[in-house]
Amino acid sequence: MLVVNNLEEYRKSAPLALTMGSYDGVHLAHAEIITALVREAKERQCLATLMTFDPHPRMVLNKDPDKLKLLSSNREKRGMLEALGLDILFVVPFDKEFSNQTAAEFLGRLVQGMGVAHLVIGYNHRFGKDREGDYAFFAANDRTMAFYGSRNWTSGFGSDGCFLDQNPAFVGKR
Repeated sequence: MLVVNNLEEYRKSAPLALTMGSYDGVHLAHAEIITALVREAKERQCLATLMTFDPHPRMVLNKDPDKLKLLSSNREKRGMLEALGLDILFVVPFDKEFSNQTAAEFLGRLVQGMGVAHLVIGYNHRFGKDREGDYAFFAANDRTMAFYGSRNWTSGFGSDGCFLDQNPAFVGKR
């Protein structure tokens, strides 16, 4: 697994299937999302990639940083992610400037700048300034930005199955 710590140094080599989030550890729901990502990447002939942030966004945004308990160290997390079959791990430095990107700016950077062709996100994933981006935002933008979005449904630490909505028809359960 290639680990990339600076997005500016990454050079597109193949289309990417990406999931993203804090991933403060790899619990069962995270493993399910990553497993779905790896499967989708293989089907779409993309590299399976995950973007996470360091430090954890709550540490920067002052959302109870003293109460934040990470499930695993960065080293432990990398080992678990590699075992799940990821091709690339992006560890993005998270700071106030990065947090001020709008959802549209961030999505544009992913699609045009990095070559993301497919996104797999958890059911409650939010991104961008003021957490304005969510699955509805992806769905509204995927036709204009040439990528496909999938939503992975999980319930707590268990799962009610992996149901992916596929663009362009959003034809339902898979």
